[in-house]
Amino acid sequence: MSKQGVHDPDFYIQMEQGLAAAMDPNMNSATISEENKIKGEQNMGARSSMAAVIAYWKSNCGSDWALKYYEKFLLQKSKDLHIHEIIELCQAFRWNRTHHRDHLRSMLNSHFKLTIIDKWAAEAE
Repeated sequence: MSKQGVHDPDFYIQMEQGLAAAMDPNMNSATISEENKIKGEQNMGARSSMAAVIAYWKSNCGSDWALKYYEKFLLQKSKDLHIHEIIELCQAFRWNRTHHRDHLRSMLNSHFKLTIIDKWAAEAE
């Protein structure tokens, strides 16, 4: 949706309510800790978490705790991303108005740089 320029705040509200309910139905969505596990979490791949992070960054909608939740998976699965997907993340971050530029720089240095170097010969040359 964000790639097509559709930024519906109600979508993020519904998605986060579902995520909060899956984590713990008795817990307030503002106080959810990242350590709580939800059903299907082990099946989340790099592209799914990348799509969610791009949507949050480009739309500037949604809650910070949900963005951190998806960023956690993105960093865990960073080795599965391709170079063009990392470039797409960087392009989406330009639309972001909630995080400082150092946030992306630290993600690039700590996780994505290794992926780019490993896949450079196969994908970029």
